[in-house]
This record gives sequence, C-alpha cells and structure tokens, in this order.
Amino acid sequence: KHADLVTTTEVHKGLKGVLVDNTAVCEIDDVNSLLRYRGYDITELIAQTSFEEIVYLLLWGELPTAGQRKDIEQQLEDGRRLPAEVVKIIQLLPRETTPMAALRTAISALGCFEGSLDLATPKLRAAAVRLTAQVPTILNTFMAHRRGHQPAEPLRGHRHSENVLHLLAGRAPDPDESRAMDGVLAIHADHEFNASCFSARVTVSTLSDLHSAITSGVGTLSGSLHGGANERVLELVEKLGTPEAVEPFIEQAIGRKEKISGFGQRGCRYEDPRALILRGMAEELASKTNNTKQFEMFIRLNEIMRKRTTLWPNVDFYSASVLNSLGVPTDIFTPVFVCSRIVGWSAHVIEQVESNVIIRPKGLYNGHAYRPIPDRRS
Repeated sequence: KHADLVTTTEVHKGLKGVLVDNTAVCEIDDVNSLLRYRGYDITELIAQTSFEEIVYLLLWGELPTAGQRKDIEQQLEDGRRLPAEVVKIIQLLPRETTPMAALRTAISALGCFEGSLDLATPKLRAAAVRLTAQVPTILNTFMAHRRGHQPAEPLRGHRHSENVLHLLAGRAPDPDESRAMDGVLAIHADHEFNASCFSARVTVSTLSDLHSAITSGVGTLSGSLHGGANERVLELVEKLGTPEAVEPFIEQAIGRKEKISGFGQRGCRYEDPRALILRGMAEELASKTNNTKQFEMFIRLNEIMRKRTTLWPNVDFYSASVLNSLGVPTDIFTPVFVCSRIVGWSAHVIEQVESNVIIRPKGLYNGHAYRPIPDRRS
C-alpha cells in the first residue's frame, strides 16, 4: 500500500528506539554510561577544555588550535550586542511573559536581521556563533524589562561564561564561579536526538533557515516534559524544607504514581555521566556559598529515590543546585539550558543540511474504514 514504508504494522509511539538518521555530533553510550561530543568523552572535555573550545568542536568537528580558539573567543565577544529594534521588541512584551517565550520571540526576530538565509555551512557556522553570543543578552534585556530597569551592557575582554554570569546572575567574574558556569554550559551543549534537537532538524530539513530551526528548538524545550525540570527540582527542595520531609513525600508520590522531576531520562538507562560531574560542582559551590543545607536536601532526595526506585538523577537534578548557588533566578534555569544547547542544535542543523532529506514520517491510520456520506436531503 505504501512502498516507502519499512513496516505498516508496528508503531513506535514518540519514535522511541527508532533510528532516524546518522550523526557524528554526539554519542550517548547507554551501556557504559558515557557521553561523547565528536568522539571526546564529556568528563575529559570538562576537565581540559573551555566552552568556547566546545563551541568550535561541535560546529567545526575538531578541537581548535590556539589560534582558532582565540578567534572563536573573539567572535563570541563581538557578537553579544542586539539590534536596537530587537531590544524594542523585547521591551514591548508583557512583563508576565515567560522567559522562554521571550527568548523564542527574540530569536525569531533576530532571523529578520540576518539578511541572507544562505544554508552554506560557513554562513550557518557564523550565524550560530553570533546567536550563541546573543542569547544571554536577550535574557538580560528581558529580565531588566520585567523589573523596569535598563539592561546591563555585555562584558568586553571576558570569556563567555563570565559574561553569562554577569548578565544572568549579576555576578562580577569570579574564577571559581566562572569555571562552574563554563562546566554547566559545556555539559548542556548537546545530547543527541532529544525532542528539541529533532524538532530543529525537522524544521531545517524543509530548507528553511537557522533561526527558524532554533526557534523550533526553543519552543520544544519550553514544554514541561523536556525543559524546566531543573526549575521544578529546586521548587521541590524549597517546598520540602528539611531532609526529614523527603522520605514521606517520595513514598506518597510513588503511591500516587507521580513523576519526580530530576530523575530518569529516555536514552539514559543508568546514571547520567553529566549528573556525576554536576554533583561534584554542586557540592563545591554549596560549600563556597554557604548553601550546604540545601545541598543536603539534594543528597537525601537521591538516597531515597535510589532506595525506592530504579531511577537515577538526570542532568537537571544537580544543575538546579549549581545554578541556584551561582545566583541564577529559578525561572532562568531553562533559558541557561538554551545558552548552551543552541550550539548543539546548530551543529545538528548543519549536519542535517549537509546530507538533507526532508523528515516526513507516516502515521498508521486507525480511524473509520471507508464510509459513504449518508443521504442528507430529507
């Protein structure tokens, strides 16, 4: 009936377990609990490289030379400002707009200032670096707008993570905190064909443009089943208040078959290697910022969940503690995700365009069989 279908009898809801394409950007090794960008282990990358180097790795395919690293650092620094018209658009939004909606709107508007929708790889890379630099500025502009303040000026002469801390947490660059933010950005840069990445690839598979694809990614990430879990983890910790309240809460939640944010993730059967890295960062920052009591809540939640379920903490769990210790407002946690993941999305957009086939799956029809229209003349 449909010659191009692999099967007409088996449906994979949510495309679970379906291989839809090849990718050289990111590998999730579920058997060994490893994550690799372009073949490099995430733990080694965090220890030995900067976020700027990971931007280059994901977009160009190799780690940069010293000269290339300096060039990408300069491109990110030069790209931080927004067109005045986009600032005005952000300032026209209702102040109760969610940060993710504001981000989606501003990124879409920025696409109108690109001039060319050229899908050549060098053009896509340049636009991706520029957009990566602009996202923290967008967020700061919106945060200032909803408070009735003037936006802060992006930093000059500072690394990307330092600028992100300055714009989103109002922090002066501190070596330890900047290093932690650098790690957070690196850890969130990509995670293979997750929902937001796939939506970006679907969009550009029609040969649209980078900004349309990234807007699709932001819109997908904003849904409660994808982004936002780190915000809900912190809200839960603050609601419970004390370690003694954790076990009764989990017992009741399990009894009601409720999902507990920050645990379990499709594509990660065992412990997420990113969560292990973030746990160490969270403990160090909690000690530095006198936030140890809150960190003890995270440890207790993990202990009880490991005792009562087979679920491991995912990337959102300890990132909530890290971002809170860094002074990032809770409803900016998911937008911080975008500050990083925009690089991975862009790398996948480039990969999709370079060997493009429009993404157009089929659905297995299970409605009525043919039925004639009844006589309605009477």
